[in-house]
Amino acid sequence: MSWDKETLLARIDDAARRIRHEAGSPCPPEIAAYARALPDGRRESAVVLGMTPELRTLALSRFERVVSIDMSPEAVAAFGEWPEGREREEIVQADWRDLPRYARGVDAVLTDGGFPNSSDVDGMGELLTCVRDVLRPGGRLVTRHPVVPEGLDLDAESHPRLVARYREGSLDPAEFGFGMRLLGHLRCCWDGKHLDNVRLFAEIDSDQALTDAERVLISRYVFNGRNVLLSAGEWERLLVGRGYEFAVEVLTGRDWYRYYPVYSATPAGSGTG
Repeated sequence: MSWDKETLLARIDDAARRIRHEAGSPCPPEIAAYARALPDGRRESAVVLGMTPELRTLALSRFERVVSIDMSPEAVAAFGEWPEGREREEIVQADWRDLPRYARGVDAVLTDGGFPNSSDVDGMGELLTCVRDVLRPGGRLVTRHPVVPEGLDLDAESHPRLVARYREGSLDPAEFGFGMRLLGHLRCCWDGKHLDNVRLFAEIDSDQALTDAERVLISRYVFNGRNVLLSAGEWERLLVGRGYEFAVEVLTGRDWYRYYPVYSATPAGSGTG
């Protein structure tokens, strides 16, 4: 897997204005959902797993101290300077599993689709435990998390159907490009637990029916590695099994909201904070 420079820069819509492509990055309604999930009022400390500028900006507006952790020097170089108010942010280049070395007793941990970057389901569970152990009582984990909705009709979400929906105008460019990445190739590239993105983008490269313009839209979400991708039920059972109580907010109005909801999770029995 590789969050290399090319992959990271593909996420940028307008570098001068520091705007990234929607769906692959949280849009304003999703950031508002994150904000609603956070503990009330201004709090002491938060951790952001990853260099997601939108989440770091939110965290800096709500917490006195922010620690942002990413093991990729390319990600730090690409996005490290984006948020304002960085005098209260510490950027640490480290593996997320080393989180306890850098933060303890924090009010919140935020990440954007970070857990699927784990090596496997057990690795994702271990990271959930690591996060739980650094949260103070009542602290929150808040994350957009991709899931395969229960009962999803894989044929209805296949890449030919997504192409047809885009061409008829029922999907916008972000909905189409992101859908091709997450849903359009589940029949061939998903084993029920992992999404093989290398094979997925090879399938896209060989698809002669796509136009050049459609390829550009899909390329915004390229990732040359493997992700853990679970059904909604399996992900939620993993949260409970790792000692969390959770709530989920599924927004409406954009197609990816239904398979990329915002989860808020609190260590079970710790109170609401």
